[in-house]
Formats: sequence, structure tokens, C-alpha cells
Amino acid sequence: MLSINGKSVSIEVNFNGVASFAAAATALQTALTAAVATVVFDTTQNAFVITVAGAKPGSTTITFGSGSAAELLKMTSNTGAVISRGAPVSDVPDTMAAIKAASQQWAGFSTVSEVTDEQHLAFSAWANGQGKRYFYVAWTTSGNARVKGSTEHIAYQIIAVNNYSSVVPVFATDGNRAAAVLGYAACLDFIRPEGRVSFKFREYEGLAADVTSGSDYDALIAAGYNFYGKYAENSVVEDYWADGTITGDFKWLDSFCGQIWLNASLQGAVIALFKSNQTVPYNNEGRALVAASMSDVIQQYKRWGGIREGVTLTEAQKKQINNVVEADVSSTLFATGYYLYIGDMLPSLRATRSSPSCTLWYCDGGSIQKLVIASTEVQ
Repeated sequence: MLSINGKSVSIEVNFNGVASFAAAATALQTALTAAVATVVFDTTQNAFVITVAGAKPGSTTITFGSGSAAELLKMTSNTGAVISRGAPVSDVPDTMAAIKAASQQWAGFSTVSEVTDEQHLAFSAWANGQGKRYFYVAWTTSGNARVKGSTEHIAYQIIAVNNYSSVVPVFATDGNRAAAVLGYAACLDFIRPEGRVSFKFREYEGLAADVTSGSDYDALIAAGYNFYGKYAENSVVEDYWADGTITGDFKWLDSFCGQIWLNASLQGAVIALFKSNQTVPYNNEGRALVAASMSDVIQQYKRWGGIREGVTLTEAQKKQINNVVEADVSSTLFATGYYLYIGDMLPSLRATRSSPSCTLWYCDGGSIQKLVIASTEVQ
């Protein structure tokens, strides 16, 4: 006997011919009917799972079972049954806030199963609002993504309509492709010198190509998708990811992942300075302490490949930086690859112990992903 939504439910179950737990769950389901509850056998937990039906999950209730059958099926409190109270369906912001509250030791996320466009946009909006700290892998199997010029696909909604950043649109046949994207980011080794690799050209054993034609390639690239493809020219046949992009200003996934590590590591270095049992005064000594605290992180990021020397900037870029610094630092940027600016220690900041203006400009040398080669014979 069970009490479901405040009503006692007494059922008789015929287990004749039942030879498996799954079949037993089916027999229980037949006895209860789907209008009352659904029953499945969870092979992971080795337990029957009874889910009470109801339009408002937060108002549904169920009790432990009683009687000889309940004892045998382990649906009583004495035999280890667990009751999980119903709860209202949470929206994406609440869900992601709960995940962040539990842990922030992650950067990218996706879904196991394909979601609706509405859900894609909700996840994308959340990632867009996180200050480039997290990224969302939005994967779709929609054939419209391969139609040149089509607007009936999720990347168009994410990029053209809403201009969401921090999203990696992926055309795929299943969720394994999204896992591959997350796996790439997780495997970036920021300790290893020259450990930076672009997402494009990454090959995964056991992953079949989703894109095998030039027309599909062109349509997907134009629409803003990443995908796993097979490329053949002459005797060269290769499988790998293209194009390694992410929506927003950073454009490339390796650059985006790098800045997550850099900003988190700079934050950790500054916190370590503040906890070092010394004051950081509002003067040149304090400026030097702050700069020194960040030095190891900057140099490590540079060794990884996130900062490059000898990068040519446009005149507009130089002017923008020089206007803030009130000096020409373009030669320093070219020679070292970065410039750390710590602004004036103003009396108003000192009175409130607020942050002076701090900006790290660094040159991302990018990664060559295309070569057009002219082969000319000279006789």
C-alpha cells in the first residue's frame, strides 16, 4: 500500500512470468496506471523509481510503502527506500546559479540530449551574461544548419538575432561531439611550455565525421558552426574539427579558454598578495608589489603561448592603448608581448581603499589555420 497525493493506493500485482526487474517495473506500472505514477527500474541504483504524476511537481506527495509486497520490493523505510520530494521545474538561470553555488571548478558546459531552440537560447543568454567566464556548447542535429543562407537554425538565433557571446555552436549527430569540445578545453595544459593548441585540426579516435562534402562545409562555416569533418584532397585524407570558433569578441576557442585561465590565475595571485601579511600602500611601492604579484602568472601564460612578442598592432589599437596610459607603449607591447598598467594612486581611492585602475594588455599571436601556396617551377 502507498499513499500518493494524500490518497491511499492499494494495488495487487501479478508477478507470474516476470523474469527481470524491468519486467517487474512494467507489472507495477500496469497496476498503478500512468495517470497515478510511472514506474521504472534504475539499473544504476538497482532500485525501482516511482514518479508521481501531476501538473505541479512541487505539490505532489508519496509515502513509503507498507505490506509484505512493499517489503520484498524494498519500498519501505526499513529496507532503504528514499523519498525525494517533488519540486517545481527550475528555469535555466536558477539551475546554473545552483551549479555555480555548488562548484566553480569548471568552464564549459553542454547538454547530454539535444534541447529545444528555446532552451538553447536560455543557456546562451546565461553564458553571455557571465563576463566571459563560462562557455556553452550548443549542439544541434538540424539539417537546416547545412542549408546555405538558411535562418532556420539555432546558430542564426544565437549570433545574428541575439548577438550572444561565449557560445560554441556545433553541428553534430549526437552529444559525443559536445563532449569532445569540452574535452579539448579540459586538456589544455597551461603549465607546459607551448602547450597552446587551436581547436581546429584536433582529431579524436573513434569519432566519425559528420561532414564529408564541400557544400556542407561552406554552409556550416558561413553559419558559424563547428563540426567534425573528413577532408580529402589527392592522396591526403584526414578527419578533424573545424573551425575552432566561439561567438563574441574572442572569436577563437583557444583564445577564450586562455583568458579564463589568465584572469582566474591573476585573481589568485592578487589574493595571495593581500594575504601575505603586509600592507600594499597607495604609492609607487604598492604599485610595484601589485605588478610583482602578477609577474609569474603573466610569464607562465606567455610560455604557454597565450602572449606573443613581435605582434604588429594597428594604429587604431596603439592609439586606444596610448590614450589610456597617456604614453606610447607600443614598442613595449611589440618587444615583450604585454603591458601592465597600474594607474594613479588617487587620494579618493586611498580613503575608501578601492582599486586603482589596472589593465593588462597582451598580444595574442593567434594561430595560422590556412595557407594558400603557389608552386612555381623555374627552368
